Parts: sequence; C-alpha cells; structure tokens
Amino acid sequence: VLAIAFIALGSWLYMGDFESGIRAFTTVLIVACPCALALATPVTLGYAMRVLSKAGFFVKSTQSVEDLSKIDSIVFDKTGTLTYSDKAEVVFDGNMPEHKVLAAVKTLFNQSKHPLSQIIYNWLPFYPIQEIEDYKEISGQGISARVNGQIIKLGKKQFVDSQPTDFDKKANSSQVFINVDGLTYGCFNVKHVFRENIGDLFNSLKIDYKLNLLSGDQAAEKKYLTQWLAEENMHFEQLPGDKKEFITKWQDAQQKVLMAGDGLNDSAALRKSDFGLAITESTRQFSPACDGILLGENLKQLPNIMKFSKAAFKLVIAGFVLSFLYNVVGLSFAVQALLSPVIAAILMPISSFSVVLLATLGTRYLANKYLLETENSRDL
Repeated sequence: VLAIAFIALGSWLYMGDFESGIRAFTTVLIVACPCALALATPVTLGYAMRVLSKAGFFVKSTQSVEDLSKIDSIVFDKTGTLTYSDKAEVVFDGNMPEHKVLAAVKTLFNQSKHPLSQIIYNWLPFYPIQEIEDYKEISGQGISARVNGQIIKLGKKQFVDSQPTDFDKKANSSQVFINVDGLTYGCFNVKHVFRENIGDLFNSLKIDYKLNLLSGDQAAEKKYLTQWLAEENMHFEQLPGDKKEFITKWQDAQQKVLMAGDGLNDSAALRKSDFGLAITESTRQFSPACDGILLGENLKQLPNIMKFSKAAFKLVIAGFVLSFLYNVVGLSFAVQALLSPVIAAILMPISSFSVVLLATLGTRYLANKYLLETENSRDL
C-alpha cells in the first residue's frame, strides 16, 4: 500500500499536478483496507467455532477448524468411540474373588479412565474405597497396585498372567482378567454395544474419506464391522505405539489424518494426528492432546460437521476474494485521484463491514444447511 501511494504521488508530481498527487497519495492510504483481509479468517472461523459448539463439537481454536477442513483420512478407535462407554453387557467367568478383594478391584478400576474400566466399575456392586499403593497403568495392557498387602493386576491376559488359562471368551466381547498375588481368578467378558446409526456414519464418511479402524481389543467384532469396513482397513490388538506408528505411515503418504479416540488411552495417536478428536459422553471429561471434543451422542453428525468445516473454509477464501476485489477497485480510482479523502474514509469501513456480514450470514446459512438436524443446534 505504501509503495502504491508513493508511486501515485511521484507519477502525479512528474506530470506537474501537485494537488492530484496529494489527493491520490492520501486516498490510497485511506481506501486500502488490510483490516478487511485480517478479519476474513478470525470472524468466519470464530463464528464457525460457536456454531460447532452448539452442535456438541468443541474445538481448541480457529486453526483447528481450518485443520479439520483439510482432512482426507479418518482413523477410528473402537471401545468408547464407536461403542457406548456406559452401555455394555458384563459376564464374569471364573471364581469370583471375596468381597475384600472385589473392593480393591473396584477401587483400581475407578483409577483408570479407560472405557472398559469404567464399564466394569459401574457394573460391580458398591464397596468402600480402599487405600492403594504403587499404582501403575500401562497403556494398552492394564493396571496394577498393592492393596492391603496384596498385589492386584487387572487387564489383558498377557499382562496379568503368562500361564495359559481355560476361561471362555464370549462372542463379540473383550476380556479383562483379575490376578491377585500371582493367582488368576477369572475375567470379565464385556460385550460392547455399538452406537446408534454406526452404519450410516461409515457409509457417509467413506464417500469422501479413507477409513481405518485401530483397536486395542481382540478382533471379536471384526465380522460385524466388515459390512462397512474392508478387512484390510481394520487392525486389532494395537498398542498405543502401534496406533501412533500407523498414523505416521499415513502422514508420510501425504495424507491429512483425523484420529477419533476416547481421550487418555489414545493420547499419543491423538497428538500425532493432524486433527485429534476425543469422543466423550460429557464435556467435563478431561481429554488431553486433542484438537476437538465431540459428544458421543452426536458422533452420527460427524459427516455433516466435516462438510460444514470444508464449506466454512471456502467462505474464508470468499472473504479474501471480496476484500481483494474491493481493494483493487478502490485503489484503481484512488491512484487516478478520482476519490476525495472523505469518500475514501466512508468506503474503508464499508469493506470491513461487508466481510463481517459475509462471514456471519454465510456461516449461519452453512449451519442451517449441514447442522440443522443436530438436536443441540436448534437455536443456531
């Protein structure tokens, strides 16, 4: 802008018209509106953040909305993400421990935020909270602690006991074993319940995105999921490091990856992904290393949320184009000394207002188009 102003001034002085030179110099500085360019992104994406929050989707920043619009691959965790974290069938197989041990077991489960731990914790009857020592949680394996002088381990078979066992595995279920002082009592068989309309979710997303499933559980539900996902795109018994490595491989293939997980258990993968999405049943739940939080009841709206983010980013580009055209037209008149400083001063805020108006009305239109069906977005 400064260069254009001085060039216009010099040109008019060269032609011997000092008055036109001063007018051109002044009006160029006034009518040029870089603030309109500066407003296009924060106003549009900031309003988009507000709209998304009403739809049960909470993002960290406006940059997160932009990152979401560039995604082309989506990776899902299973437990607590595609399944309800508070709805499951629990069956214990083995010798149920005495009440004193069960009290310690329930206390340990309460220390872990893994969906399986929370499901079993809620299934067990009430017991007084026990004091525990040396609590340890190995992500993707299990938890352990010393309670009342006994060492208790809860988790996968290979974590609690390396010896073979004859405990039956129920169909479509995950197993959590109990081991006390080296003796394996049995295991909890947790049969997951998939979220409502999970098939519609996959069918809508796979049109525009490459879908993969990464789960730390065994492949109990693999047959059920093959009606929507190819077998080669489903990976079970994945440790947190395996999930992170998988995402790295896709990023190396120039893919922008969204990782949808349950929060703490998938923190490494969420942090590594281009957009980390934590699925939660409550916004009060702590979800580190993520760019966004989506209420589990609104997971079915993810396809529309993705479409909304892409459209919102296009609206940002439209705001840039509008501001650019305004500046080009305004400057073309200004350098010819065809504008008075007063007229230029009137036009300058109009450009900023037009960008804000485009962002506000455009985002509201997109919200009504893509998110109107969301239960929590009635007052958009």
